[in-house]
Amino acid sequence: MMQFRHHSILTRVLSVTVIALLVLTVALHYKLSEQQGDELNAHIEDNFSTLKAEMTSETAIRTHWMESVLLLLQRSIDSEAITKALESEDRQRLALLAADYFKTLQQNNQVTHMYFMDAERRVVLRMHQPERYGDIIDRVTAKQAELTGQRVAGIELGPLGTLTLRVVVPWTLGARRIGYLELGIELEDILAGIELDNSFRIVLAVDKSHLHKDVTHRVNGRWSMFKGFVLLYPEERAKQLIPVIEASLDRKDELPHVIPMGDIYYGLKHTPFLDASGREIGQLIMLLDLSTENIDLSRALYTTMALFVGFMVFFILLLYLLISRSEKARRAAESRLELYGEAFTNTIGGIMITDCKGTIIDVNAAFERVTGYSKDEAVGRNPSMLKSGLQDGQFYQRMWHAIQERGQWQGRIVNCRKNGDIYPEHLSITAICDEHGVVKNYIGVFLDASEQEQLQEQFQQAQRMESLGTLVGGIAHEFNNMLAGMTGNLYLAKSEVKEHVAAVEKLNTVESLAFQAADMIKQLLTFARKGTTRTEETNLALFLKSSKELFQLSLHEDVTLKQQISDQEITVDVDRSQLQQILMNLINNSKAALQGVNKPEISIILDHYVADHSFLNRFPELKGSEFARITVKDNGAGIEEQCLEKIFEPFFTTREVGDGAGLGLSMVFGAIKGYGGVIEVDSCLGMGTSMHLYIPALSKTSEIMDIEAEVSTGHGETILVVDDDELVVETACKVLSRLGYKVLSAASGREAIALFEAHQHEIGVVILDVVMPGLSGPETADLIQIINEDVTIIFATGYDTTDTLHKRIEHTGELVLRKPYQISVLSQILKEILNR
Repeated sequence: MMQFRHHSILTRVLSVTVIALLVLTVALHYKLSEQQGDELNAHIEDNFSTLKAEMTSETAIRTHWMESVLLLLQRSIDSEAITKALESEDRQRLALLAADYFKTLQQNNQVTHMYFMDAERRVVLRMHQPERYGDIIDRVTAKQAELTGQRVAGIELGPLGTLTLRVVVPWTLGARRIGYLELGIELEDILAGIELDNSFRIVLAVDKSHLHKDVTHRVNGRWSMFKGFVLLYPEERAKQLIPVIEASLDRKDELPHVIPMGDIYYGLKHTPFLDASGREIGQLIMLLDLSTENIDLSRALYTTMALFVGFMVFFILLLYLLISRSEKARRAAESRLELYGEAFTNTIGGIMITDCKGTIIDVNAAFERVTGYSKDEAVGRNPSMLKSGLQDGQFYQRMWHAIQERGQWQGRIVNCRKNGDIYPEHLSITAICDEHGVVKNYIGVFLDASEQEQLQEQFQQAQRMESLGTLVGGIAHEFNNMLAGMTGNLYLAKSEVKEHVAAVEKLNTVESLAFQAADMIKQLLTFARKGTTRTEETNLALFLKSSKELFQLSLHEDVTLKQQISDQEITVDVDRSQLQQILMNLINNSKAALQGVNKPEISIILDHYVADHSFLNRFPELKGSEFARITVKDNGAGIEEQCLEKIFEPFFTTREVGDGAGLGLSMVFGAIKGYGGVIEVDSCLGMGTSMHLYIPALSKTSEIMDIEAEVSTGHGETILVVDDDELVVETACKVLSRLGYKVLSAASGREAIALFEAHQHEIGVVILDVVMPGLSGPETADLIQIINEDVTIIFATGYDTTDTLHKRIEHTGELVLRKPYQISVLSQILKEILNR
């Protein structure tokens, strides 16, 4: 009884639900059909708007063009002759002058006629019908041109039953109007052009009352097609469209509508067609093919959707009534299994599951990606297929001992991919036991540690370079101080033995070697410098020549380093330190490629490059066309073609593990791109590689004249020299005294301030060391300028380890002398300052 009641209620609920859903389906179908009709009408309206817009646009374009042509004719070299011929009604002369113009317009621009009329609108010459002349043109366009004296354009129905876009322009001689010139293009050509660019058809029907009976021969059999209209366009396909066109002509409203014709549904819309006078002369009709198949498919889609919604509601109601607790539990279990499966499949770490004997039974996608083995290749094999041979037997004994004792092991291991590549990974192995504690499976989870270890290697390399920079900076400061003492004493020695030419020459040689040593220290500082990128105008020829010795030091003695430097001055805006590191990276790569090569050779080539269209098409991001091209070329092993596209990717390397992080070329690529340049690579296996660096070249600027090498002397002015190096102070005092200056010296910042305060009215220039114990040079300068802000300060530095001097002079513009400095340069600077 209870079961019967249950089914009775269920039947009633289902019956009501089914009836309600059927009503909903019918209502939805009706609504969607109505919406479909609205969408079709909107589609027809959109196309009709396009038709009207394009007709307006095309008419305006053709009108403007014909106006321009007529104006150009009036201003042509033949205008004076045409004026005389028109005024004298010399038709032969007029036809001869205008023949080429009209022929060109006919052939190239679909111009149908050209009229010459006198001041009373009487035809002097019809270019297309020269035998017809003498009649007066009574069309609106001609009358309006006569009335206004201006250019007039409009669409008018011609005597031969053609609709033509006409442009009439008055022809004047001075202020006197002597006639008119008319051009025309048939409207059919304009309509045909619009049809070509759109999917709709155009029909133009003209009221018979506006046509003469004598034009029936032109419209052929179309005169009797329709009761009150004659079809002027299209001339072809007219018969097959008669029922559709007739139905549209019979409608009084201008609303869009759909008319079936066989298997095709046409969407139509029409509007009255007006001529230049605003008179309605016919109907402009648009026909749009609306396929029955598309309409039926759309309706079927909406019907299916409605039925699908009803089915789903019905199905959900049944599920709601019939699902039991067991079904819920089963679905929950399936959800958990699905979650475990997704976690296994999508985890970033590789997972390998084996049976108790170590045979692989399953792997995930990450395993396939890292090792290169597909699931089908791995299943059924032993994990030993990944052994690299870099771990000995004791390593694996310790691993299995840990698994047996603790049920798990984790650590770093180096394995081998399918393609033979060696890679490090972090591996964790766990034993899975059954309810009796017997191992039934092993699960190995690992992460590829290649990128992590490469980043660590990069960090360690950066730390080594930072330490090197600190060490070189400290050495440079002391070494440049010693060189400053040497060059100063060399100057004093030369002045004392100047009458001994041979001795002076040897001292000059020693002085030159001292300054060469200073240049070498400067190169080392540039290469090992820490800090941010600083770009500056750089003469590449001088830069490369001065860097050659440093480049040579990084190569083996058997490697020949050549330079081919363009004679043309090439200047770029770069960070010199960074550019030096870029070239060192490329030279190191070439050096690695030269192993085993007979007569290894590296060339550095500089030339000026003007980009052509092909180059700019390859690199559209480039700005400008003039570039400095630096080429680093070797005769080494070359680069394989499959590697060429990857060489600029971070961490890509073809070297052995531990022999470079694969970051050199990616850093080169990023740096050159930062300068607004690009890199091209030419390589051939067994022939060598050429790396071409293209950097935007700066426009030439006037060179700053070097300070004359002549030594200038003083006139007893007082100079304060401050340096913590006793030898530097002693030498500077002797040199300045020899130059004719009175010298005060101090060994610290505090002592310098006390001396300056006591002699502030005498001291004209202060020469300050930058790096000193206690108060630094810049700090001492600040305190001195508090006492006298007008005093001139020259900083003399061996190396600014804190980089504070660079930041200071960017704002103050104070002078800086790099130790060791030329005595002639110092003397000229002092002369210029003290003579202000």
